[in-house]
Amino acid sequence: MHDPAEGPVEAEARFAVLGPLEVTVGGRPVHVGGPRAQATLAALLLADERIVPIDRLVDQVWGEDPPSSGRNQVMIAVSALRKALRNAGADPGLIETAESGYRLRAPAVDTRTVEANLARARETEPAQAAALLRETSRLWRGQVLAGMDSPALRAAAVRWEELRLTVLEDWAELELELGRHRSLVGELGVFVAEHPLRERPRGQLMLALHRSGRQAEALEVYERGRAVLVDELGLEPGPALRAVRDAILRDEPSARRPEHRVRPAQLPPAVSAFSGRRRELALLDSLLDPPDNQHELPICVVYGVSGVGKTGLVVSWAHRMADRFPDGQLFVNLRGHDRDAPPLPPEAALAGFLRALGVPGERIPASVDERTALFRSEVAGRRMLIVLDNAASAAQVRPLLPGTAGCRVVITSLTQLTGLIAHHGARSIGLDVLTREEAVELLGRLAGAERVRAEQEAAHRLGELCDGLPLALRIVGARMMSRSSWTLAGLAGRLESERGRLDELRQEELEVRGSFALSYRNLPATAKLVFRRLGLLDLPGGFAPWVVAALAEVPLPVAEELCEQLVDRQLAQPLGDDAAGRPRYGFHDLIRLFSRERADAEEDAASRTAAVVRVASCLLGLIEQNRLREGRRPNGMIVLGDSPRLPLDAETVDRLLGGRPGWTEAERQNIVAVVDRCAALGQAGLAWELASMSVFLLERRAHYDDWRTMSETALAACHQAGDRLGTAAMELSLGSLYVHLRDLRAAAGPLARAAGQFEALGHPHGLGLALRYRASVDEARGDLRASYAAATRALTLLREVGDASAQALALMHISFVHLQADRPEQARLALTEAASVIDPAERRLRANILKRLAEVCLAQGRHEDARLACEEALLLVREIDDRLGEAFVQLALGECLKRTGDAVAAGTALAGALACARDLRDPLLEGRVLCAQERHGEAADLFADLGAWTWHAKAVAAMSRSRSPAE
Repeated sequence: MHDPAEGPVEAEARFAVLGPLEVTVGGRPVHVGGPRAQATLAALLLADERIVPIDRLVDQVWGEDPPSSGRNQVMIAVSALRKALRNAGADPGLIETAESGYRLRAPAVDTRTVEANLARARETEPAQAAALLRETSRLWRGQVLAGMDSPALRAAAVRWEELRLTVLEDWAELELELGRHRSLVGELGVFVAEHPLRERPRGQLMLALHRSGRQAEALEVYERGRAVLVDELGLEPGPALRAVRDAILRDEPSARRPEHRVRPAQLPPAVSAFSGRRRELALLDSLLDPPDNQHELPICVVYGVSGVGKTGLVVSWAHRMADRFPDGQLFVNLRGHDRDAPPLPPEAALAGFLRALGVPGERIPASVDERTALFRSEVAGRRMLIVLDNAASAAQVRPLLPGTAGCRVVITSLTQLTGLIAHHGARSIGLDVLTREEAVELLGRLAGAERVRAEQEAAHRLGELCDGLPLALRIVGARMMSRSSWTLAGLAGRLESERGRLDELRQEELEVRGSFALSYRNLPATAKLVFRRLGLLDLPGGFAPWVVAALAEVPLPVAEELCEQLVDRQLAQPLGDDAAGRPRYGFHDLIRLFSRERADAEEDAASRTAAVVRVASCLLGLIEQNRLREGRRPNGMIVLGDSPRLPLDAETVDRLLGGRPGWTEAERQNIVAVVDRCAALGQAGLAWELASMSVFLLERRAHYDDWRTMSETALAACHQAGDRLGTAAMELSLGSLYVHLRDLRAAAGPLARAAGQFEALGHPHGLGLALRYRASVDEARGDLRASYAAATRALTLLREVGDASAQALALMHISFVHLQADRPEQARLALTEAASVIDPAERRLRANILKRLAEVCLAQGRHEDARLACEEALLLVREIDDRLGEAFVQLALGECLKRTGDAVAAGTALAGALACARDLRDPLLEGRVLCAQERHGEAADLFADLGAWTWHAKAVAAMSRSRSPAE
């Protein structure tokens, strides 16, 4: 309802110039003034909403001899027009003042209706176009702008008079094409009599008479026209009219009644409950836009995995757009990936198309090339949609493409058909699974909106279990509709088991497993092997080509091509570049289950185990190579076993580990998964060595959950296998994890067991590593004597086995104990020795030593030396992306800057350290930073929770010192 406060509702103003000038507002005629006002309005209307300068308006109203007051009179006329519109209830603002002229905003003008109708007629089928042109011709009510004598306006009116005649001629052409020649004779006779010099309608009249069996009269019309042209213009008829006469004389096909053109409508029924795909529908809509090159055939390839809804999308869109293709729609299933039949040969598809277009069987040639040529001739000049469903290749499709741009071609395929993109400029739409919301929407349409509303959580879970695959969702919907007593939660429960999920996703002829089998069946043998073996690994982080190289025992370039073959068949999807800048691929969940099924069905237990062992051995070798590239010795700070390392050539290692430093982060999730697979297959040695070797990767970015998961999984496998060395190594791994987590109570048990087991095995290296971590536990508990003893014994053992990296760590711990006992010079000497034993390439250890040296310098009052050491250390840890090391260095730098009086810079460094500590979930480090920020109470509470009593005592003492005497 209109709100009176908003002002009166303005009525629509309509204008007509195709006859005497008319203006109506709200359906009532409006008098807009005298001749000058009418001429001004006419000039503005014919400008079609463009700005008309006042000087030009003067010329259009008066011609070559305007009065000196012409500009003023035009402005007076515009004012009168606005007043007339306002008085009639229209918006006077339709006439705008702009840039020394005026513009009339008038969407409701009869000339615009004419132009819109003509555009529609060009896009629609002949019968509708003929009716539209007939309706359009009636918009002329007489002479355009009748009664106006301005030369400029009369010249503009001529264009519209000529257009009326062209509309009538175009209408007659369509009527002839539709076979309505008999009813056309009388009207064309009048038209020709009124316009005897126009040759096109005369030729149309001749054809109408000839097709009505009146050949003599048709030729007589020609002769009368020739006489008029010769008498009045001294010219013979033009070639077009002579050609009509000659065709009639020879009774050529072009002069006869046109054969009825068949309008095929071969689209299959649209899928029920179609939903979603708004982006893809919009992309298909853009196919209707005129091509940049008017001779270019618009083609679109819709590709995606079986069951993703390619045909459903295209057929639903085609039905919606059918009226845009007035000459019909052709559809063929090319059976490119059909389980029961071979691909349809192009010649068979062409024969079907030609018959659908009305070509008799005896006229269909034998060869593919001839059929293609005839097909292109038949569709030339038509607006048709051609849907080529389930195409196998570009070669199968090419003979089925029209030769002109009036048609549109949409193709569905498992692959992208890049040959069509390269050679024919085809567009492509990759169809992925449905989004979470789209999946639930489709389920609601299939199983019933009420059921979905009643069980929202179960509906979302079903969408996830179906992986958003439309085929799977349709099967679930069909099962729900056939079982009114079932609940969504109950069906979701049946699908939870990965082993039986594909069995559940079948209903009569619909089967998810079968749709994937079509893609798998056509893979080359090596690609099949890779696909099924990838299912054995269950890699949550996707897979890189090096994994494929290990599984198939092929070079990396071959593995990269195999990955692309899986993508081409829609069995894998590209995930983009990983943290190392390398391409990565993945499986949708249901495809992953199918892959595992194929491995179980086609590979024996020994080959399945061997495939996993190859990947694990390759992974172990790469991690070891990565350690060496960081300057670490092979046995540095870890216990090694005798598991095999799959050798990789130097070039491959360089490609994987060179350049960007993110390879280990990219593979982190997969390392955890491979440890789990090795453990499940009884490969305890590989499991614990992978876990042990990966610790240094996980520690630097605080992936503590992964560290615990791997260590516990491998420990269980070692217990089951009776692997004593692996058991001791994993106890050490768990103990060191708890030290990093500052869970000192939890660390004590595993470290004690590890030390006892290594000692029993006569393994000094493992014992030395366990004692080094034991020293950290004792120090944190406040027992500096026990800590020093454990560290010095560890140093002795580590020297015996030559682990320089671990020696340096033991020396750093000894230095720390000296510093806590207020012996800074002994602390400095220990650090000097630590620096002397490490490899210069070990940037992380160098940074750690520099950070400890800064602490010693602070204790000795050498603030500038401390700052320089911190800044050098900060550069090193950032080079290797060591966030934990960065946090410790920022803490030391903050302490140093506080001592030098730079409070602002100190605050920035400490804030960075605190953020890192919290991100990395390191509560002991967090407490130390809080102490540095003089938040001693918060720090003391943290230290008490951790059982870190040495640090707790320091925080309490600092808190006491900070209190004023009054308190």
